Amino acid sequence: MYDTISMYGDDMANWIDEELNEIEKRRQEILEQKDMKPFLKLEIGENILEFSTEKPRDNPRFAGRKVFRVKKDGEEYDFSVSVNSTLYRDILKYLKQGKTKLKIVRVGQGRSDTRYTVMLP
Repeated sequence: MYDTISMYGDDMANWIDEELNEIEKRRQEILEQKDMKPFLKLEIGENILEFSTEKPRDNPRFAGRKVFRVKKDGEEYDFSVSVNSTLYRDILKYLKQGKTKLKIVRVGQGRSDTRYTVMLP
């Protein structure tokens, strides 16, 4: 098989760069049209999030999920959470107290072993 894309030469590498740039441009336009941000996937370990004071909206792609607007490291994201999860319930408890900056600790990687703990930073 092929070791690297450089075997195809600069023309192919340039074309791939242009295609990737065009895909990202279209993605950003769609997100902007729908007043959406990229979805945030929490990293394993501690994640400090600043929650918006606006109400979360329904996730258009998945029933039973709410989308919060959050900031992480100064960047805005959409953060989708199942309404049946303890994570959702814990977030709401802190938001009701007026706490918008939260530390969410993620442990585990798979669907069956991932756990979240919510606390103040």
